[in-house]
Amino acid sequence: MNDIDQHKQIARHLAARALVALRANFRVERIAVVDAGEPTSGITCDWTQAREPYRNDMKLIQRGFAFVYVGTIVDQKQTEPLSESISKH
Repeated sequence: MNDIDQHKQIARHLAARALVALRANFRVERIAVVDAGEPTSGITCDWTQAREPYRNDMKLIQRGFAFVYVGTIVDQKQTEPLSESISKH
């Protein structure tokens, strides 16, 4: 994978995470895409601030898992549609 493709993949990964974070009402504090050789690309999300408004740790844990897992789905370049059970959540 060349540098441009790698940057695009990192951007897709982080964008997916940012969308899930925003839909889960997590505060997104920073998103950065830098040269592929540098370890500073990433997203900073303050999910702990959502604990009090949620008042439900299970829901918060599920949304936190979705935040992390969506990047993996994007990285796998899944070509088949998500199953109904996954897409309903």
